[in-house]
Amino acid sequence: MIHTATIPGIPIGKGRPRSALRKTTKGKTFIHHYTPEKTRSWESMAAFYLMRYTEKMVGPLKLQYVAIFPRPQRMLTNKWPNRREPHTDKPDVDNIAKALMDAIVNSGLVADDAQFVALEGAKLYADRIEDPHITCIISSYSNPVLQGPQSP
Repeated sequence: MIHTATIPGIPIGKGRPRSALRKTTKGKTFIHHYTPEKTRSWESMAAFYLMRYTEKMVGPLKLQYVAIFPRPQRMLTNKWPNRREPHTDKPDVDNIAKALMDAIVNSGLVADDAQFVALEGAKLYADRIEDPHITCIISSYSNPVLQGPQSP
């Protein structure tokens, strides 16, 4: 089973968890941990685009994705070719994967992001006519290397 989805908009990496001291109504203080609003809103928007798949995926899974970022102003000149170029700025490729996997779990497509056993990701600047987005492919994982040596 393979699911392919395109999530429009600028890709967001998983933000660092934040902490704040809170007080209860009885005056006791405790530490409240939360995910930044920018990350939460992107994950819920991405989950909306992934909800079109109603069949839940089970077993070990592989996630492949390409994150396309808007082309910066300096790359809009004619000296840059009109093709996708590597994106070497933040967010990190692993933080994008974390946010994407959390969105997949929030959509109900996967029960737990621990089911992902293989990951392949790339982040690129868009060509001149392309809008920012993430394209992801979620598939069942099978690796012949794990089957052991082949008998002659």
